[in-house]
Amino acid sequence: MIDSAILVPTGAICPASVCPISIQRSLKNENFRPTLEKIKMEYPELSNFYELHFLSNECDSDEYDHDSSISEAIQQAVLSTTGPLEIIHQEELKIKPKMESAQRCLKDLINNTSITYDIKILLYLKYRIDIKKLKFHQNHLNRLKHYIQVLTEIANIIMIDKLPCQYVIKTDLLNAAILENLDYKEFEARKWSLSIKIKSISNDRSSRANSKMMEVYKLCDESYNETLDFLEDDGLKDFVNAIDLMSPKFKSFLEKTIDFVQKNPEESGTKILMLTNSFLEITGASHENILKYLFIMFTRLVFNRLYVEKFDLEFINVDFPFQIKIRKLKNFRPSDFPPSLKFLPPELHNIPVKEFPPDHLYSECAQDVQFLQFETCPIDFCMACYRCLNHIQQVASSVLYSSCTDENKSEQQFALSFDELFDITLVIVLYASPVELRQIIKLMTPYVGGLKVSAQLEFGFAVINSVCDQIMKFAKK
Repeated sequence: MIDSAILVPTGAICPASVCPISIQRSLKNENFRPTLEKIKMEYPELSNFYELHFLSNECDSDEYDHDSSISEAIQQAVLSTTGPLEIIHQEELKIKPKMESAQRCLKDLINNTSITYDIKILLYLKYRIDIKKLKFHQNHLNRLKHYIQVLTEIANIIMIDKLPCQYVIKTDLLNAAILENLDYKEFEARKWSLSIKIKSISNDRSSRANSKMMEVYKLCDESYNETLDFLEDDGLKDFVNAIDLMSPKFKSFLEKTIDFVQKNPEESGTKILMLTNSFLEITGASHENILKYLFIMFTRLVFNRLYVEKFDLEFINVDFPFQIKIRKLKNFRPSDFPPSLKFLPPELHNIPVKEFPPDHLYSECAQDVQFLQFETCPIDFCMACYRCLNHIQQVASSVLYSSCTDENKSEQQFALSFDELFDITLVIVLYASPVELRQIIKLMTPYVGGLKVSAQLEFGFAVINSVCDQIMKFAKK
């Protein structure tokens, strides 16, 4: 049962069980009492849910009992909120089993050994989006419950101050707000992007490396980029299987390393290197570049575990400030960002960024930006940033090359400077709307330094970080 407003003889309407703390305080101490003006200033959006009309002081007491009539109307207004509160209660009852089901899916996924590790991580992220949608809905209901509390507070003020007015709570609009279809576009866009990424990874991809680490090292030889000091993650599943065969003592050291890295990001690289050397001492393996290979694989293992068990708690709540600023700036036209115009075809110059057609020149680059949100390891995140910027650079250079009429032109002369790359990347990030990107960057920043990634990867990270900072600054103007 939901508590409904109970009328008390002192003139205050709302009992302590449903009153917000501010109301209870106001009834005890006149100095802390809220006023109608304060409420109107703090909750301008609340005006949609009530009507307040002040009456003339002239009234014939023989024909019309002014005070008792107002009191009865105010009581009826407060009692009318029991309907919306009951609807909120029913909506919350619907959320509970859905949340329990989503959490069970996560638990079952973690224990599922029939799928590859990379797909497991992506499915985990997908289920987390479902949970965030439910929490987004719950936050919406909590906000409306608070609105009802404030509407009751207004009634208290009218009753205690004996204000001559008519007060009506628009319960029909409250009910409509409770049951409205919420905007889940950002959540659905991220789920769609994840679905594409999951499909691009064959779950039946046969492993070219068995439990023998030498086979894993051979695989690493094929995918290691020495210039960027980066290793593709094709062998991660086999590496994880090999670690599962290690002694309890080494596994204990791994757990301690994971805990240390979480609490000491600036020293993460040093600690993971110690773990790598310990593994080499135990296995006695030797191979060219083996230390680099193992360091990157252990880094992925550590951060995949950290993301699932620790970090994802930081992403339960949506980054509303960043989301709001992106939504605002997507209404701007590229012409509002003049430095970017030369990298865009003329047909995009004067339409809002949010109305770019889905097949425009940078659509694949925008998808690269969307995928940044799903990287769980700082090294992989930096590499994804680097590749994303390279892709944008290639498209932008081709636009400049095509627009140049010089017969002696060469592609090399159209390479972008840092400022130029920044300008066009800003527009692409706005179009892609990666609403969790800023949270991920804030989390990974100390680890990028601690892991001492290569200069090229650090550059990619810095550019994307700067773009997010600029988006926040733009919205303040």
